[in-house]
Amino acid sequence: MKFRLLKTDIPVYSTSQSGEIVRYLQSEDLDGDLYQNLIHDNIDRIVIDNKNRLSYSTKGLSYSSMVVLPGRKYRLGFQGTYSPTVLDLESTGFDLEKLAEWIAVGVASCKIDEGLYETYFDGSKWKVVSSEEESDRHATIQTGEESHTFYFKRLWENEERKDIAEIVKPERHGKKRNTTVRI
Repeated sequence: MKFRLLKTDIPVYSTSQSGEIVRYLQSEDLDGDLYQNLIHDNIDRIVIDNKNRLSYSTKGLSYSSMVVLPGRKYRLGFQGTYSPTVLDLESTGFDLEKLAEWIAVGVASCKIDEGLYETYFDGSKWKVVSSEEESDRHATIQTGEESHTFYFKRLWENEERKDIAEIVKPERHGKKRNTTVRI
């Protein structure tokens, strides 16, 4: 996935004690998670280590770092079907929603209210919604003959901003051809 930065003055700091700005963020640096956090104004600080690897902290969890993997997509949509073991079911108190949340959002999370979850690593909040159209991610839990699909929407502190970055759509080469099959 390719991204284009529209804002060119986003500082990248050194991980050394000096904490100086060593350069500015570039389009090639972005991955899907960093992009999502940037456009929702949820970045505390971006740093670069001595091996030119980027990481960042979010405003919700400035003491935790997320590693940037340039070009990686942001997970959206269907995250799969999971058939839990008895041990899995027992570990969640037979809470199928919690199992689906582990698959769709991530295991490193906790329930903070009814239908509301928060991840440990980036402090993101997710709520259970009623349909695929409303959701960002969803997962299905298969128990015996029954299956249950759960839908989750990411909650952001700030609205999405279109002036920071954008996803670059792949170019199509050549004209679209009208193909007709004759029998």
